[in-house]
Amino acid sequence: TYKWDFENDGTVDSNDAAPTKTYNTNGSYTVNLTFSDSLWTQTDVETIKARKLFNITFFVKDNSTQNAIQDAEVEFDNTIKNTSSEGRTLFTVAEGEHDVEVRKSGYKTYSKEVDADANKEILVNLTEKDDKSPEVTLISPENNAVVTSNNVSFVFKAIDKSDMTCRLYVADINSSFAEIKDTNTNVKSDSEETFTVNLENGSYQWKVDCIDREGNLNS
Repeated sequence: TYKWDFENDGTVDSNDAAPTKTYNTNGSYTVNLTFSDSLWTQTDVETIKARKLFNITFFVKDNSTQNAIQDAEVEFDNTIKNTSSEGRTLFTVAEGEHDVEVRKSGYKTYSKEVDADANKEILVNLTEKDDKSPEVTLISPENNAVVTSNNVSFVFKAIDKSDMTCRLYVADINSSFAEIKDTNTNVKSDSEETFTVNLENGSYQWKVDCIDREGNLNS
């Protein structure tokens, strides 16, 4: 016969060979099992840790297209799984705080602490890495253009995956670009932007450089 005492309090809780016990709270418990037959009796005492488990599903998507990302690597407390063709992967974990990191080639790494307090699905939007410098096109004034006003508008366009900060440099034709004439900290990709500055009569050269939110600089 089997005598299970799940709290080691002297009360037999089950006589099954392989019983199931649900503890109401997380913690350590002392379990006492006495087995006996017609020949002998033996008792074993073990300490176990009981923790509530939850199903945590990660749904990984591309932040720009909102398409599911397959084979993203999800590391949850040192356990690694890859996402399915639907962009999902499931972990069954104990209640509490857990570290998660999501990686995919060509994307920025996602890292966060997750509170496992219920069954839940967590949406992870991965952003593509941007290691390419902005493309800057000077539109006007064109090379060797004659401008009939001292208030000169310099028009340009920059293309990048993110918004940019762009700076206008204007220098005497025989000088180097040492002084920033104007700055725009919120330049949108592929839109014409204008700097307007007042210049004395003379011959000038100009350029615009742009830096994106990842720190990539071009001019």
